[in-house]
This record gives sequence, C-alpha cells and structure tokens, in this order.
Amino acid sequence: MTPSPAALIRHAVIHSAACGLVQEFYPLAVDAYVRDIDRHGAQRFQVLGAHVDWVERNGSINRAVTLDPERDRLVERALDPPVQPHSVQFLPLGRREQELHRALSSCFRCPQVNPGAAAALADDKAATLAGWAKLGLRVPSTRRIDPGHAATAWNFMAAFGDSVVKPNDATEGLGVTLLSAASTHVSTLSRALDCAWRFGVTALIQQRRDGLLYRAPDTGRVHSLALRLNVAFDGRRHRVTSGFAQVGADAAQPASCGRGGRIVTLAEALANLIPRHAPPCAVAGLDESLWAEITDQAERAAGLFETLLLVGLDVILDVSPSGRALAVFVEANPRPAGLCHARLLSGLPTKSDLPGVGLQLWDVLEAGCSAPRSDGIHGDCRAPAGATPGA
Repeated sequence: MTPSPAALIRHAVIHSAACGLVQEFYPLAVDAYVRDIDRHGAQRFQVLGAHVDWVERNGSINRAVTLDPERDRLVERALDPPVQPHSVQFLPLGRREQELHRALSSCFRCPQVNPGAAAALADDKAATLAGWAKLGLRVPSTRRIDPGHAATAWNFMAAFGDSVVKPNDATEGLGVTLLSAASTHVSTLSRALDCAWRFGVTALIQQRRDGLLYRAPDTGRVHSLALRLNVAFDGRRHRVTSGFAQVGADAAQPASCGRGGRIVTLAEALANLIPRHAPPCAVAGLDESLWAEITDQAERAAGLFETLLLVGLDVILDVSPSGRALAVFVEANPRPAGLCHARLLSGLPTKSDLPGVGLQLWDVLEAGCSAPRSDGIHGDCRAPAGATPGA
C-alpha cells in the first residue's frame, strides 16, 4: 500500500536552475525510492525538487517537482498549502551561491545535508587545503595572492614551475588558468590573476600536480583530468559512494564542464591515463589496493567537514618517480553537481557500475527525522508549526 503524502518524510532539494534541478534532483529521488523499497518494501521518502523561488521565508515549499516512481516520470505541481520539509539539501545555486546558500540555510529548522555554516569551510579553498595538509593528505603547494601582489605569484612560479591560478571561492572552473612555466610571460600571469580576482576577493596560485592526464581512446587527444568522488556520511563514518571524471577541452584547459570540458566515467578515465611528462619508468595501472588507498584518503578528507552529509571531492592524479599513481586533493564541493553522471562504487570502478549517488545518505536522514539531537543539524527535523526559522 502506498503511504499518504502526509506519512512520508519530505526531503527538499533546492536548486537555482530549472534544467539543473531535474538533472540533479532525479538521481537523488531514484536513490531514495530504491533504498526505501529495498529497506522497507514501501516508499518512505518523498523527495521534493524546489527552485529557489519556490522557497518561502519561513522555510516552507510552495511548489515542487516530485518523482512518480510507478511511471518513472517527474511531476511539477503547486503545494497548497505550502509544506515544511523534514530535511533539506542545497545543490548549485548560481552566481553568488555562497551568499544565497547562507540565506536559504537560515530559513530552515530541519536537518540539512549541507548547512550553510558547515559549507563555508569547503567553500574556502585555501582553508580546506590547510586542513587537509594537517590530516596528512597530499595537496598542491598553494599561495594566496591579494590584488597588487603579482610579484609573489611570479616568484612562486619560479620556485614550483607549472602552476594553476584560481579564485579562492569560485566554482565550475570560473576564473581558473593553467600556466606553463616555460612559456608564461609576466603579462600572461597578470591577466590570469586579474581573471581570478574578478570572481573572488583573493586569488590562489598552486603548483600544477596533475601528473596523469586522460588520452581519449577515439581521437588520441590528451586532456586534463579531475576525478569527482562523492562522499556520504553513513551515520558512523564517511564513505565514498559514487563518482565520475571531468576532462578538459585539452591539456591546457581546466578539467571542468563549465570551461568546455566533458564528463566520462571513472572506469573510462582510469583506463586511459597518460603521464603529462615522461616519467623515469612506466606508469603502473590502478589496481584494487591502490584504489582502496585513494578512497580511504578521500574519506579522511571528507571528515574535515563534520556536519556535511554529502560532499564532492575533486582529486587529481600525480605520478611518483617509481611510476605509482598518487591522489592529490584540490577542492571540496559542499553543493556537488553532476549527480546525474555519478556511478555507484563498491571497489575499483568498472564499466558495469550502475548510475546513482549513494543510498547511505537516506539512512542518516531517516534516523535524524526520528532521533532528536541537540546540535540542530542531525536532530529532530519535524519543527513545530510556527517555529522561528534559524540556522
């Protein structure tokens, strides 16, 4: 028997773009339904896809997209009266998304997959890298560059060679420039810094550490490569649940769809690695033990963000002098995108991995909706009617 809407746990997925809402919302809704049927034999969660304009100031939702699982179709409808979700998460929110995220987060008193305060650390690339370094994780050498200090960046390149200039707080590859130490003129570096400063108050310059790139099997062309690993909290620890890979338009462009790149599966990416520079010996392929080491490091990296229940980690691959692949952690995404491209992971990625983001998230949310806690994040999500919105 299908439960009535009033008996379901309402989970709101907030997004800023109509097309993105469908692409990112659908895999989450399917994951929730599959998990519910497997765990309970009936639907437990009702996932509501809501555009930012459908969120009222008291945290209620006046319109939503829902999944009709029996017909495998999406239905958009008005909610009259508006409903209060029992839990909520925020996906990409467009320009000035960090400011919008904080404002929206303050409207809800229910558990949040990515509350605004917790997301702030992940949004600060420099602080995140510093935190990861303290955990003993491999990160690129990085220097903050404030306006007027281009000479510091030039000295950095002289010391570290090929570099990456990026804003400290932008997303989707905006303002990112890859620089070759052999061909970069001071004016080129200045333009890269100006571009980064347009998207953020502070720019970062980093040593380029992507020693392994992607060679397209159909064209033979070489592209920059970044792995996206989605890591979810399962109630006890963070676990890598799914992922995909982004490749750049070429080897000199950032690995980002927002900058002309594209998405491939992890299995395809890992099967077509090529060193950016000729190594002293052959590059060893990734096996189960090396992949387990990378996922263990990713789970430690996600642990830096204690109250983020789902975070997307950007990882590049370097290569050691002995030819061994090395994971280098570069960014965290508290509002991970590309969920419609994610494949579930249970070990070394393969061609047979199924689409999905992960089922662990729903276990935590279900427990949070019935087990109040004092932190207000994983606590009682059924806020009383008329409650004053707060973080």
